[in-house]
Amino acid sequence: MHTRHWKSFLIIALMLASGWAHAEGKRIKKWVDEEGVTHYGDVLPPSYAGEQTTEMNSQGITVKRKPPPGNPKNKQAANKEMTEQERRDKALLNSFTTAKEIDLARDRNLQMDQAAVQSLKLRLSEAEQRLQKTNTAIGEFNTNKKPVPADLVQEQKTQQAEISNINTQIEKKQASMDATRARFDNDKQRFIELKEDAAPAEGGPLAADAVPDATSAQPAP
Repeated sequence: MHTRHWKSFLIIALMLASGWAHAEGKRIKKWVDEEGVTHYGDVLPPSYAGEQTTEMNSQGITVKRKPPPGNPKNKQAANKEMTEQERRDKALLNSFTTAKEIDLARDRNLQMDQAAVQSLKLRLSEAEQRLQKTNTAIGEFNTNKKPVPADLVQEQKTQQAEISNINTQIEKKQASMDATRARFDNDKQRFIELKEDAAPAEGGPLAADAVPDATSAQPAP
């Protein structure tokens, strides 16, 4: 690494000593090749025109720097994202012909979760009724100042855990339905935008056919 730097300094020193860099307006250009080797010259090779370069004056002082180009990975990611969006738009237009169809597809996708929520709510109601009976029985033991049987206490804990579990499942299903609605709402909004972009310009033949002529509605004199 140090040897390479010394070679670079030696090249500059030789160029300055020979008077090569003292020509009027002459500047030394510095660039690095693919292997990391630094080069100096008065003309930058065309293949490095878009790369990071440095220009120095006849005294070897840097007077201009050209920053490195943007990260190609970021450009590739942007191109890939754009391509993915185009693919989604194409699939959206191929899957639906009207915004109403998107609403119908949303409702079909919600049916299974809605049925599951109804079933869970039924189970929840039954579990709450069983727990209420258990609590009533335990309350009677406490009122009569008698020890509560261990199996009754365990039954109460089991029923409470069951109710908690059912409530958790209901929350997950409802969150899933919210995500489904949001997804189809976004698709619908994008579909409408795409259709509007493809629609004829306002005032064209379609618009003229859709709006009756106001003068035609006037009675004849």
